[in-house]
Amino acid sequence: MRLNLMPFGTQLVYAMTNALNQYTATTVPNQSQLFYYDADGNLTRTGGTVPADFDVDADVDLVDFGVLQGCFNGPNKPPKAGCTNVATNLDGDVPPGTAPYGDVDLADQIIFQSCFNGPNRPPKSGCYTGPAPAVYVWDAENRLKSVEPTAVGEGATRVVFDYDYMNRRVRKQVLVYSWNGGTEQWDQTTTLDERFVYDQWNVVLVLNGLNSNATQQKYTWGLDNGDRHLFP
Repeated sequence: MRLNLMPFGTQLVYAMTNALNQYTATTVPNQSQLFYYDADGNLTRTGGTVPADFDVDADVDLVDFGVLQGCFNGPNKPPKAGCTNVATNLDGDVPPGTAPYGDVDLADQIIFQSCFNGPNRPPKSGCYTGPAPAVYVWDAENRLKSVEPTAVGEGATRVVFDYDYMNRRVRKQVLVYSWNGGTEQWDQTTTLDERFVYDQWNVVLVLNGLNSNATQQKYTWGLDNGDRHLFP
Protein backbone atom coordinates (compact mmCIF):
# COMPACT_ATOMS: atom_id res chain seq x y z
CA MET A 1 0.00 0.00 0.00
CA ARG A 2 1.32 3.45 -0.88
CA LEU A 3 -0.05 6.75 0.34
CA ASN A 4 0.80 9.78 -1.80
CA LEU A 5 0.80 13.21 -0.19
CA MET A 6 1.62 16.58 -1.72
CA PRO A 7 3.06 18.94 0.94
CA PHE A 8 3.97 22.34 -0.47
CA GLY A 9 3.86 21.02 -4.03
CA THR A 10 6.35 18.18 -3.46
CA GLN A 11 5.25 14.58 -3.79
CA LEU A 12 5.98 12.69 -0.57
CA VAL A 13 5.33 8.96 -0.76
CA TYR A 14 4.83 6.76 2.30
CA ALA A 15 5.34 3.10 1.46
CA MET A 16 3.67 0.65 3.86
CA THR A 17 4.74 -2.86 2.99
CA ASN A 18 5.09 -4.94 6.15
CA ALA A 19 2.42 -7.05 7.85
CA LEU A 20 1.82 -4.40 10.55
CA ASN A 21 1.17 -1.61 8.01
CA GLN A 22 4.20 0.31 9.26
CA TYR A 23 5.98 2.77 7.03
CA THR A 24 9.04 1.07 5.57
CA ALA A 25 10.11 3.99 3.38
CA THR A 26 9.43 7.64 2.82
CA THR A 27 10.44 9.17 -0.46
CA VAL A 28 10.36 12.39 -2.40
CA PRO A 29 11.04 12.17 -6.13
CA ASN A 30 14.82 11.81 -5.88
CA GLN A 31 15.44 10.71 -2.29
CA SER A 32 14.50 7.83 -0.04
CA GLN A 33 14.64 7.03 3.66
CA LEU A 34 14.15 3.45 4.78
CA PHE A 35 12.87 2.03 8.10
CA TYR A 36 13.50 -1.43 9.56
CA TYR A 37 11.60 -3.21 12.37
CA ASP A 38 11.95 -6.28 14.57
CA ALA A 39 9.36 -9.05 14.96
CA ASP A 40 7.60 -7.06 17.68
CA GLY A 41 7.19 -4.04 15.43
CA ASN A 42 9.89 -1.98 17.15
CA LEU A 43 11.88 0.35 14.92
CA THR A 44 15.45 -0.98 14.89
CA ARG A 45 17.23 0.96 12.17
CA THR A 46 16.78 3.87 9.83
CA GLY A 47 18.62 4.71 6.66
CA GLY A 48 19.58 8.30 5.98
CA THR A 49 17.91 10.26 3.23
CA VAL A 50 19.75 9.42 0.02
CA PRO A 51 19.77 11.80 -2.95
CA ALA A 52 19.98 10.21 -6.42
CA ASP A 53 18.25 6.99 -5.29
CA PHE A 54 15.64 7.35 -8.01
CA ASP A 55 14.32 3.79 -7.84
CA VAL A 56 14.19 3.90 -4.02
CA ASP A 57 16.12 0.71 -3.30
CA ALA A 58 18.59 2.31 -0.85
CA ASP A 59 21.57 2.18 -3.19
CA VAL A 60 22.79 4.43 -6.00
CA ASP A 61 23.65 2.20 -8.93
CA LEU A 62 23.39 1.78 -12.70
CA VAL A 63 19.59 1.74 -12.60
CA ASP A 64 19.62 5.21 -11.09
CA PHE A 65 22.29 6.29 -13.57
CA GLY A 66 19.97 5.23 -16.39
CA VAL A 67 17.26 7.50 -15.00
CA LEU A 68 19.71 10.39 -14.78
CA GLN A 69 20.95 9.85 -18.33
CA GLY A 70 17.40 9.58 -19.64
CA CYS A 71 16.69 13.07 -18.33
CA PHE A 72 20.07 14.62 -19.17
CA ASN A 73 19.51 17.70 -21.32
CA GLY A 74 22.46 20.04 -20.80
CA PRO A 75 22.59 23.49 -19.20
CA ASN A 76 19.80 26.08 -19.46
CA LYS A 77 17.38 23.77 -21.23
CA PRO A 78 13.87 22.75 -20.17
CA PRO A 79 13.42 19.17 -18.93
CA LYS A 80 12.85 16.40 -21.42
CA ALA A 81 9.34 15.06 -21.85
CA GLY A 82 8.55 12.59 -19.09
CA CYS A 83 11.17 14.06 -16.76
CA THR A 84 9.16 16.89 -15.23
CA ASN A 85 8.12 14.70 -12.29
CA VAL A 86 11.57 13.19 -11.73
CA ALA A 87 13.81 15.33 -9.53
CA THR A 88 17.04 14.50 -11.34
CA ASN A 89 18.03 18.15 -10.95
CA LEU A 90 20.27 17.33 -8.00
CA ASP A 91 21.94 20.74 -7.69
CA GLY A 92 18.59 22.51 -7.52
CA ASP A 93 19.40 25.16 -10.11
CA VAL A 94 16.56 26.75 -12.07
CA PRO A 95 18.11 28.73 -14.94
CA PRO A 96 15.93 31.00 -17.10
CA GLY A 97 13.57 29.04 -19.28
CA THR A 98 13.79 25.84 -17.24
CA ALA A 99 11.38 26.60 -14.38
CA PRO A 100 10.02 24.99 -12.34
CA TYR A 101 12.18 21.86 -12.61
CA GLY A 102 15.57 23.22 -13.63
CA ASP A 103 18.00 21.48 -15.94
CA VAL A 104 19.88 18.19 -15.72
CA ASP A 105 23.48 18.78 -16.72
CA LEU A 106 27.08 17.91 -15.84
CA ALA A 107 26.76 19.55 -12.43
CA ASP A 108 24.05 17.04 -11.52
CA GLN A 109 26.10 14.18 -12.94
CA ILE A 110 29.04 15.13 -10.72
CA ILE A 111 26.80 14.99 -7.64
CA PHE A 112 25.43 11.64 -8.77
CA GLN A 113 28.87 10.13 -9.35
CA SER A 114 30.00 11.20 -5.88
CA CYS A 115 27.16 9.08 -4.43
CA PHE A 116 27.46 6.14 -6.82
CA ASN A 117 28.15 2.96 -4.86
CA GLY A 118 26.89 0.02 -6.89
CA PRO A 119 24.11 -2.47 -6.09
CA ASN A 120 23.36 -3.86 -2.63
CA ARG A 121 25.70 -1.52 -0.83
CA PRO A 122 24.87 1.20 1.67
CA PRO A 123 25.14 4.75 0.30
CA LYS A 124 28.38 6.59 0.87
CA SER A 125 28.46 8.47 4.16
CA GLY A 126 28.74 11.89 2.55
CA CYS A 127 25.60 11.31 0.47
CA TYR A 128 23.09 11.39 3.29
CA THR A 129 20.91 14.44 3.80
CA GLY A 130 18.61 14.96 6.72
CA PRO A 131 18.79 12.56 9.69
CA ALA A 132 21.83 10.28 9.67
CA PRO A 133 21.27 6.52 9.75
CA ALA A 134 20.58 5.28 13.27
CA VAL A 135 20.21 2.02 15.21
CA TYR A 136 17.43 1.66 17.82
CA VAL A 137 18.15 -0.80 20.65
CA TRP A 138 15.26 -2.35 22.63
CA ASP A 139 15.37 -4.58 25.70
CA ALA A 140 13.38 -7.75 26.42
CA GLU A 141 10.51 -5.64 27.78
CA ASN A 142 10.22 -3.74 24.47
CA ARG A 143 11.62 -0.61 26.07
CA LEU A 144 13.77 1.69 23.97
CA LYS A 145 17.24 1.59 25.52
CA SER A 146 19.31 3.66 23.11
CA VAL A 147 19.48 5.41 19.77
CA GLU A 148 22.95 5.15 18.26
CA PRO A 149 24.58 6.21 14.99
CA THR A 150 25.33 3.39 12.57
CA ALA A 151 28.73 4.99 11.93
CA VAL A 152 30.54 7.01 14.58
CA GLY A 153 31.79 10.42 13.50
CA GLU A 154 32.84 13.71 15.04
CA GLY A 155 29.81 15.26 16.74
CA ALA A 156 27.59 12.17 16.36
CA THR A 157 25.19 11.68 19.26
CA ARG A 158 24.04 8.65 21.23
CA VAL A 159 20.92 8.76 23.41
CA VAL A 160 20.54 6.30 26.31
CA PHE A 161 17.43 5.62 28.46
CA ASP A 162 17.02 3.87 31.85
CA TYR A 163 13.82 2.47 33.38
CA ASP A 164 12.65 1.38 36.83
CA TYR A 165 10.82 -1.79 37.89
CA MET A 166 7.49 -0.23 36.86
CA ASN A 167 8.78 0.38 33.31
CA ARG A 168 8.89 4.13 33.87
CA ARG A 169 11.64 6.01 32.09
CA VAL A 170 13.78 7.43 34.87
CA ARG A 171 16.83 8.73 33.03
CA LYS A 172 17.82 10.15 29.66
CA GLN A 173 21.41 10.80 28.64
CA VAL A 174 22.78 12.36 25.45
CA LEU A 175 26.41 11.55 24.65
CA VAL A 176 28.47 13.20 21.91
CA TYR A 177 31.37 11.45 20.16
CA SER A 178 34.73 13.16 19.72
CA TRP A 179 38.04 11.74 18.53
CA ASN A 180 40.78 11.42 21.15
CA GLY A 181 44.09 11.64 19.31
CA GLY A 182 46.04 10.57 22.40
CA THR A 183 44.27 7.25 22.88
CA GLU A 184 43.21 6.96 19.21
CA GLN A 185 39.65 6.11 20.09
CA TRP A 186 36.25 7.77 20.25
CA ASP A 187 35.37 9.43 23.55
CA GLN A 188 31.78 9.99 24.64
CA THR A 189 30.99 13.21 26.48
CA THR A 190 27.67 13.48 28.32
CA THR A 191 25.96 16.70 27.27
CA LEU A 192 22.54 15.97 28.81
CA ASP A 193 21.60 13.91 31.86
CA GLU A 194 17.98 14.16 32.97
CA ARG A 195 16.48 12.17 35.88
CA PHE A 196 12.69 11.79 36.20
CA VAL A 197 10.79 11.58 39.50
CA TYR A 198 7.24 10.24 39.46
CA ASP A 199 4.04 10.34 41.48
CA GLN A 200 2.69 6.98 40.39
CA TRP A 201 2.67 7.39 36.57
CA ASN A 202 3.00 11.16 36.47
CA VAL A 203 6.32 12.98 36.16
CA VAL A 204 6.58 15.57 38.92
CA LEU A 205 10.29 16.50 38.80
CA VAL A 206 13.04 16.58 36.20
CA LEU A 207 16.51 16.69 37.75
CA ASN A 208 19.74 17.80 36.11
CA GLY A 209 22.27 15.01 36.53
CA LEU A 210 25.07 17.30 35.33
CA ASN A 211 24.34 19.75 38.15
CA SER A 212 24.19 17.61 41.29
CA ASN A 213 20.60 16.56 40.48
CA ALA A 214 19.33 20.12 40.84
CA THR A 215 15.64 20.56 40.05
CA GLN A 216 15.26 21.53 36.43
CA GLN A 217 11.48 21.36 36.03
CA LYS A 218 8.47 20.82 38.28
CA TYR A 219 5.04 19.56 37.23
CA THR A 220 1.74 19.79 39.11
CA TRP A 221 -1.10 17.48 38.16
CA GLY A 222 -4.80 18.13 38.79
CA LEU A 223 -8.08 16.31 38.25
CA ASP A 224 -11.16 17.28 36.27
CA ASN A 225 -14.17 15.42 34.95
CA GLY A 226 -12.07 13.81 32.25
CA ASP A 227 -8.69 12.67 33.42
CA ARG A 228 -5.45 13.94 34.85
CA HIS A 229 -4.17 17.16 33.39
CA LEU A 230 -0.72 18.67 33.60
CA PHE A 231 0.00 22.17 34.87
CA PRO A 232 3.72 22.84 34.33
